[in-house]
Amino acid sequence: MNFRAASLCFSLSLLIAPLAIAQEPVPPSPSQEAVAACVGRESGASCPLQHQGRSVTGSCRQLPGGTVACAPEPPRPGPPPEAVEACKGQQDGAACGIAGPRGEPFAGVCRSGPPGEPAACVPNGLPGAGGSGR
Repeated sequence: MNFRAASLCFSLSLLIAPLAIAQEPVPPSPSQEAVAACVGRESGASCPLQHQGRSVTGSCRQLPGGTVACAPEPPRPGPPPEAVEACKGQQDGAACGIAGPRGEPFAGVCRSGPPGEPAACVPNGLPGAGGSGR
């Protein structure tokens, strides 16, 4: 490469580098429903939200630019609420049943959780269920 071509490449790199650095990924805009759920609420307030086809509780968060929108709470560890509900008032070892992610029925057994946590329905075939299959 001759001096003129090298000089041209160097000059172009000085022009292009700031553009590449300045182009940070832009976060997606919140849905109109997420914004509407937080109208009149402050950042941090609890809000209802439809997320992935389910009604969930979220919290209002202020986004860059000042918009306040509802964002779903991160999933908490532990059994899903349906599994806890299926064992409400049941004793450890009682038979129970819950619907799977696609609505398919699962038979299971109520098992106690860690201290302070409620019992939940554990589908047969999973560790802790004591069953052998669905």
